[in-house]
Amino acid sequence: MPITATDSGGGSFELIPPGTYESRCYRLIDLGSQTTNWQGEAKTQRKILVCWEIPSVTVDIDGEIKPGIIMSRYTLSIHSKSNLGRALESWRGKSFTDAERAGFDIESVVGAPCMINVTHSDDGRFANVAAVMAMPRGNKGPAPVNPKVIFSLETPDWGVFGELSEKIQAIIKASPEYQALQSPTPNLDITPMGEEPPPFDDDLDSIPF
Repeated sequence: MPITATDSGGGSFELIPPGTYESRCYRLIDLGSQTTNWQGEAKTQRKILVCWEIPSVTVDIDGEIKPGIIMSRYTLSIHSKSNLGRALESWRGKSFTDAERAGFDIESVVGAPCMINVTHSDDGRFANVAAVMAMPRGNKGPAPVNPKVIFSLETPDWGVFGELSEKIQAIIKASPEYQALQSPTPNLDITPMGEEPPPFDDDLDSIPF
Protein backbone atom coordinates (compact mmCIF):
# COMPACT_ATOMS: atom_id res chain seq x y z
CA MET A 1 0.00 0.00 0.00
CA PRO A 2 1.29 3.48 -0.73
CA ILE A 3 1.90 5.83 2.14
CA THR A 4 -0.34 8.87 2.33
CA ALA A 5 1.24 12.26 1.72
CA THR A 6 0.54 15.78 0.63
CA ASP A 7 2.49 17.56 -2.07
CA SER A 8 5.54 19.67 -1.24
CA GLY A 9 3.30 22.48 -0.09
CA GLY A 10 3.49 21.46 3.53
CA GLY A 11 1.00 20.01 5.94
CA SER A 12 1.14 16.66 7.69
CA PHE A 13 2.20 13.54 5.82
CA GLU A 14 3.77 10.13 6.31
CA LEU A 15 7.54 10.37 6.17
CA ILE A 16 9.62 8.38 3.71
CA PRO A 17 11.04 5.50 5.78
CA PRO A 18 14.75 5.58 6.67
CA GLY A 19 16.95 3.80 4.17
CA THR A 20 18.93 4.16 0.97
CA TYR A 21 17.00 4.63 -2.26
CA GLU A 22 17.57 4.99 -5.97
CA SER A 23 16.28 8.44 -6.83
CA ARG A 24 16.38 11.21 -9.37
CA CYS A 25 16.52 14.98 -8.94
CA TYR A 26 13.49 16.55 -10.58
CA ARG A 27 13.21 20.02 -9.11
CA LEU A 28 15.54 22.93 -8.26
CA ILE A 29 14.15 26.09 -6.71
CA ASP A 30 16.10 29.32 -6.23
CA LEU A 31 14.95 30.71 -2.87
CA GLY A 32 16.98 33.90 -3.12
CA SER A 33 18.99 35.36 -0.25
CA GLN A 34 17.64 34.32 3.14
CA THR A 35 18.58 35.61 6.57
CA THR A 36 19.05 33.12 9.37
CA ASN A 37 20.08 33.58 12.98
CA TRP A 38 22.62 31.32 14.60
CA GLN A 39 23.80 31.87 18.17
CA GLY A 40 22.63 35.45 18.03
CA GLU A 41 24.35 36.25 14.73
CA ALA A 42 22.33 37.10 11.62
CA LYS A 43 23.67 35.77 8.33
CA THR A 44 22.28 36.32 4.83
CA GLN A 45 23.07 33.68 2.21
CA ARG A 46 21.69 32.60 -1.17
CA LYS A 47 19.65 29.42 -0.74
CA ILE A 48 18.33 26.74 -3.06
CA LEU A 49 15.89 23.87 -2.60
CA VAL A 50 16.78 20.56 -4.27
CA CYS A 51 14.05 17.93 -4.63
CA TRP A 52 14.34 14.23 -5.49
CA GLU A 53 11.73 11.66 -6.44
CA ILE A 54 11.93 8.11 -5.07
CA PRO A 55 9.84 5.86 -7.33
CA SER A 56 10.20 2.80 -5.06
CA VAL A 57 8.19 4.63 -2.38
CA THR A 58 4.76 5.58 -3.65
CA VAL A 59 2.47 8.18 -2.13
CA ASP A 60 -1.24 8.80 -2.48
CA ILE A 61 -1.91 12.47 -3.24
CA ASP A 62 -5.63 13.15 -3.54
CA GLY A 63 -6.18 9.67 -4.92
CA GLU A 64 -3.31 9.82 -7.41
CA ILE A 65 -0.32 7.50 -6.88
CA LYS A 66 3.00 9.30 -7.29
CA PRO A 67 6.63 8.64 -6.34
CA GLY A 68 7.71 9.77 -2.91
CA ILE A 69 9.68 12.98 -2.76
CA ILE A 70 12.27 14.37 -0.41
CA MET A 71 14.00 17.72 -0.47
CA SER A 72 16.91 19.55 1.10
CA ARG A 73 17.79 23.21 1.40
CA TYR A 74 21.37 24.27 0.72
CA THR A 75 23.41 27.43 0.79
CA LEU A 76 24.36 28.14 -2.83
CA SER A 77 28.08 27.49 -2.53
CA ILE A 78 30.04 24.63 -4.04
CA HIS A 79 33.17 25.28 -2.00
CA SER A 80 34.77 21.97 -1.11
CA LYS A 81 33.85 22.43 2.56
CA SER A 82 30.26 23.55 1.99
CA ASN A 83 27.36 21.12 2.46
CA LEU A 84 26.34 21.53 -1.17
CA GLY A 85 29.90 21.14 -2.44
CA ARG A 86 30.40 17.91 -0.51
CA ALA A 87 27.01 16.57 -1.63
CA LEU A 88 27.73 17.31 -5.29
CA GLU A 89 31.13 15.63 -5.24
CA SER A 90 29.66 12.56 -3.55
CA TRP A 91 26.77 12.60 -6.03
CA ARG A 92 28.97 12.75 -9.12
CA GLY A 93 31.55 10.38 -7.64
CA LYS A 94 34.36 12.71 -8.57
CA SER A 95 35.96 15.82 -7.13
CA PHE A 96 35.67 19.12 -8.96
CA THR A 97 38.68 20.64 -10.60
CA ASP A 98 39.14 24.35 -9.95
CA ALA A 99 37.88 25.12 -13.46
CA GLU A 100 34.81 22.95 -13.05
CA ARG A 101 34.00 24.47 -9.69
CA ALA A 102 34.32 28.00 -11.06
CA GLY A 103 31.98 27.35 -13.99
CA PHE A 104 29.54 24.82 -12.55
CA ASP A 105 25.88 25.26 -13.50
CA ILE A 106 23.80 24.09 -10.54
CA GLU A 107 20.80 23.58 -12.82
CA SER A 108 22.61 20.62 -14.42
CA VAL A 109 21.69 18.44 -11.43
CA VAL A 110 18.03 18.41 -12.48
CA GLY A 111 17.33 15.05 -14.09
CA ALA A 112 20.46 13.43 -12.65
CA PRO A 113 20.07 10.09 -10.81
CA CYS A 114 21.65 9.29 -7.47
CA MET A 115 21.40 7.23 -4.31
CA ILE A 116 19.73 9.02 -1.39
CA ASN A 117 20.22 8.04 2.23
CA VAL A 118 17.17 9.07 4.27
CA THR A 119 17.21 9.42 8.06
CA HIS A 120 14.64 10.74 10.53
CA SER A 121 15.13 13.47 13.08
CA ASP A 122 15.38 12.41 16.72
CA ASP A 123 11.83 13.57 17.41
CA GLY A 124 10.54 11.62 14.40
CA ARG A 125 8.96 14.68 12.78
CA PHE A 126 11.22 15.07 9.76
CA ALA A 127 12.80 12.93 7.07
CA ASN A 128 16.23 14.27 6.16
CA VAL A 129 18.67 13.72 3.31
CA ALA A 130 21.68 12.39 5.20
CA ALA A 131 23.78 11.69 2.10
CA VAL A 132 23.65 11.93 -1.68
CA MET A 133 25.77 9.35 -3.48
CA ALA A 134 26.69 8.32 -6.99
CA MET A 135 24.78 5.51 -8.65
CA PRO A 136 26.66 2.20 -8.83
CA ARG A 137 28.62 1.93 -12.07
CA GLY A 138 26.38 0.72 -14.90
CA ASN A 139 23.16 1.64 -13.09
CA LYS A 140 21.43 4.52 -14.85
CA GLY A 141 18.91 4.98 -12.05
CA PRO A 142 15.13 4.88 -12.04
CA ALA A 143 13.15 6.18 -14.98
CA PRO A 144 11.97 9.77 -14.46
CA VAL A 145 8.34 10.22 -13.43
CA ASN A 146 7.78 13.88 -12.55
CA PRO A 147 8.59 16.58 -15.10
CA LYS A 148 11.72 18.63 -14.53
CA VAL A 149 11.07 21.91 -12.73
CA ILE A 150 13.53 24.78 -12.40
CA PHE A 151 12.80 28.18 -10.92
CA SER A 152 15.53 30.81 -11.01
CA LEU A 153 15.32 34.40 -9.86
CA GLU A 154 17.76 35.22 -12.66
CA THR A 155 15.21 34.41 -15.37
CA PRO A 156 11.98 33.79 -13.45
CA ASP A 157 9.24 31.70 -14.99
CA TRP A 158 6.18 33.04 -13.19
CA GLY A 159 4.10 30.10 -14.39
CA VAL A 160 6.46 27.78 -12.46
CA PHE A 161 6.38 30.16 -9.51
CA GLY A 162 2.59 29.99 -9.45
CA GLU A 163 2.72 26.20 -9.17
CA LEU A 164 4.89 26.31 -6.04
CA SER A 165 3.33 25.92 -2.63
CA GLU A 166 2.29 29.06 -0.75
CA LYS A 167 4.95 28.31 1.84
CA ILE A 168 7.77 28.21 -0.73
CA GLN A 169 6.38 31.27 -2.51
CA ALA A 170 6.43 33.16 0.78
CA ILE A 171 10.08 32.25 1.36
CA ILE A 172 11.02 33.46 -2.12
CA LYS A 173 8.97 36.66 -1.77
CA ALA A 174 10.95 37.55 1.35
CA SER A 175 14.23 37.59 -0.61
CA PRO A 176 15.76 40.86 -1.82
CA GLU A 177 16.15 39.32 -5.29
CA TYR A 178 12.40 38.79 -5.60
CA GLN A 179 11.64 42.24 -4.22
CA ALA A 180 14.04 43.82 -6.71
CA LEU A 181 12.18 42.10 -9.55
CA GLN A 182 8.96 43.75 -8.38
CA SER A 183 10.55 47.20 -8.45
CA PRO A 184 10.12 49.27 -11.64
CA THR A 185 13.85 50.07 -11.53
CA PRO A 186 15.58 47.12 -9.89
CA ASN A 187 19.20 47.86 -9.14
CA LEU A 188 20.19 44.86 -7.08
CA ASP A 189 23.21 42.94 -8.28
CA ILE A 190 21.98 39.35 -8.27
CA THR A 191 24.63 36.67 -8.08
CA PRO A 192 24.27 34.28 -11.04
CA MET A 193 23.27 30.71 -10.24
CA GLY A 194 26.00 29.46 -12.58
CA GLU A 195 27.40 29.41 -16.07
CA GLU A 196 27.68 26.57 -18.57
CA PRO A 197 30.04 23.97 -17.10
CA PRO A 198 33.23 23.08 -18.95
CA PRO A 199 33.45 19.55 -20.38
CA PHE A 200 34.93 16.95 -18.10
CA ASP A 201 38.28 15.52 -19.00
CA ASP A 202 37.53 11.82 -18.50
CA ASP A 203 34.94 9.14 -17.82
CA LEU A 204 32.10 11.30 -19.12
CA ASP A 205 29.50 8.53 -19.28
CA SER A 206 29.78 7.70 -15.57
CA ILE A 207 29.37 11.28 -14.29
CA PRO A 208 25.78 12.55 -14.10
CA PHE A 209 26.67 16.25 -14.36
